[in-house]
Amino acid sequence: MFALQFEEEIQLAVFCEKLFTTEWMPETKASIELSGLNFDDVWENIIKKIECGEWNNDLTLEENIEIKEKQEKLQKEIERLEKLARKEVQPKKKFELVNQKRKIEEELNRL
Repeated sequence: MFALQFEEEIQLAVFCEKLFTTEWMPETKASIELSGLNFDDVWENIIKKIECGEWNNDLTLEENIEIKEKQEKLQKEIERLEKLARKEVQPKKKFELVNQKRKIEEELNRL
């Protein structure tokens, strides 16, 4: 776990299969409460608190990270399709792009 500091602000970061970071915050508000009965639980709780997203407690840490990565990829694809649809002049192609975007949004909502 790392605490990145710039002037009066801190960002907490941890690497577990990928980099998770918090938003930049004042030095006085940067803290992590350690909780868990063993080191694995403590590590998982640190990652959950830094990531600040919704976690499914029924899944393992790796499964939750995999779902987060899929969500991020789908969100990037949605943004890419929106950008293409805005630039597209031909109505038929624009309609196809919007339909693709809707399908990806539905998949994202299922996750």
